[in-house]
Amino acid sequence: MNTRKIIVGYDRSADAKNAARWALDEAERTGAPVELFFAYEWPVWMPSAPSVPAGAAWPDSETDQAIKQVMQAALAEARRTHPTLTITAKTLDGIAALALVDRSARAALVVLGSRGHSAVTNLLGSVGVAVTAHVHCPVVVVRGQEDSNAPVVVGVDGSGSSEAALAFAAEQGRHAWRGSAGRSGLEAPGAADPR
Repeated sequence: MNTRKIIVGYDRSADAKNAARWALDEAERTGAPVELFFAYEWPVWMPSAPSVPAGAAWPDSETDQAIKQVMQAALAEARRTHPTLTITAKTLDGIAALALVDRSARAALVVLGSRGHSAVTNLLGSVGVAVTAHVHCPVVVVRGQEDSNAPVVVGVDGSGSSEAALAFAAEQGRHAWRGSAGRSGLEAPGAADPR
C-alpha cells in the first residue's frame, strides 16, 4: 500500500470532477490515500488614500459553510463510488497554485482538471500552468472524460526530473493498455506467444 497521498485540486467544476474520478481510480490501483483539496483566496481591499491601511475581505460564515458543503458532498460521492479507499477533504485560505505546490512535497501525485480560455491556459488552466512548473511530484492534468485510447502526453527536457516524468507516463500508458486490452481481448505488447 502506498502511504503518500494523491492530492486532487478540487473546485466543483466538471474538469475537477473528472480529475477526482481519475485520481480515485488510480488510488484504487495503487492503494494510495486520496485528498480532495480546495484552496481559495480572498481579495485585499485597497482604499483610495495610500495612507490608510488596507483590510482583507475574508469570507463570511455563509461562504465558509457553502465551501464546506461542496467538499462534504464531494467526499460523500467519492466514498460512495470507492468505498475501500481512504479519502479526506481539506480546505485552505490561500492561493491554490502555491498551496498545491507546497502540498506536492509530501504527495505521491497531484491531479488537476484542465480549463482556461487563453491559448496557453486552454490546455492546462492557470493553476495547472503554475503547478506543473513547480510541483515536487508527478502531476496529471485530466482533460475531459477518460478514454483508454487517448495518448499519454509527457513533456521532457532531458533533465533528471523529466526522465522520472517519462517513466511515470510510460507506466500510465502500460496501465491504460492493460485496461483496454482486458476489455477488448487484445494482448498487451510483449505478451506474444512464447513459442
